[in-house]
Amino acid sequence: MADAFLLHLFAYLLTPLAVALCLGWDSIAQRIGKGNDPWFSANAKFSLILRILTGVSFFFAIPHIVEMATDIAEKLAGQ
Repeated sequence: MADAFLLHLFAYLLTPLAVALCLGWDSIAQRIGKGNDPWFSANAKFSLILRILTGVSFFFAIPHIVEMATDIAEKLAGQ
């Protein structure tokens, strides 16, 4: 059961959190690029794709969250 918990934790960290961090990184990089480089042109399509992927990734993270919560609840209940 511990292996399954670690697998779900790893999958949870990869699905929504990694994509959300990429979205934040993109936002910061585009702001820095606009301020430092006069020839910089922001690509709005990349930001839109990352926003969509962030929403989708949270949808796919729900089964991992439920399984982790179930494992934690079983351990706390003493089963």
